[in-house]
Amino acid sequence: TTLSCASIRQQFSIPENIRLSQFTLKLFRRLTEEFGADADIGFREGGYLILAGENGLPILRANHEAQMAEGADIVLEDAEALVRRFLWLSAEGITAGAYGRSGEGWFDAHAMLMLFRKA
Repeated sequence: TTLSCASIRQQFSIPENIRLSQFTLKLFRRLTEEFGADADIGFREGGYLILAGENGLPILRANHEAQMAEGADIVLEDAEALVRRFLWLSAEGITAGAYGRSGEGWFDAHAMLMLFRKA
């Protein structure tokens, strides 16, 4: 829908959702092959950053294990490493975070809709 945030991520807790995103990511990466040389949805791989405090850390770790098992490019880092990676981040209340190094980001949902309509 063009009303969504038009994003894609692989940071889910169940393999089926991770695989669905990976399928869509493969489509994004071959848009010109599928829709022609001018196909562009403005996809930007900026990654998702999901943070956890001490109480949320077990869930973040379990999710990360599921993501890694599916081949997602997600790194799990402690607060100190996150602050080095993201200079703007305050680590107050943060124990760790998961960051999608690739395969996650944002796109233009309207442009994608128009590609499908045209096809």
